[in-house]
Amino acid sequence: MKNRRSLSTTAVLSTAAAGISPRREGDRPFSADIADPCYARRLADSNTDLFVRMEELDPADPGELSGAELRVHESGQDTQVTAGIGDTLQPYGYRSSHFLGWLPSAETCALASADLTAADREPIFVAFRERPDTADNRIWLKLSTGENPAAALDIAGHCLGVLRGDLLVRFLDCIRKRSALKIAA
Repeated sequence: MKNRRSLSTTAVLSTAAAGISPRREGDRPFSADIADPCYARRLADSNTDLFVRMEELDPADPGELSGAELRVHESGQDTQVTAGIGDTLQPYGYRSSHFLGWLPSAETCALASADLTAADREPIFVAFRERPDTADNRIWLKLSTGENPAAALDIAGHCLGVLRGDLLVRFLDCIRKRSALKIAA
């Protein structure tokens, strides 16, 4: 009996060390940071929300985070992107952020099909929605292509955060791959 407990503890510790948590029905989705090199192993799991933290537009220190993040949810034709800001620890121990809006599947697919190398292209603007019955809530993601591609989250002319370089490439690749997945029946 002692050996079984030891084996069980070892299995749990190995799973935790690998960053994999067993999911039970009714659990909140697991989250994986796109900045983590190991995020790709979670890409095919539609129960995993993939997120990327955005940087300040003009950081005082390189890599300074703005507090805004983008999340990729679901897979296949239901793939969506949401935006939030202010990830904070709540009184009961869970983390929460202020929900800014979501991109419906069509806008998410348009974003995923963007070619970052297109130098002569106008920026792509996609509007986040706060509720299904509203067209937009004045929160935009502006995707600039060309020599220095970037995605900027904007509200009423104020930049909440940007994605550049490798994180932008990973984020768009994540949307493309998630959108291409077939939903398990």
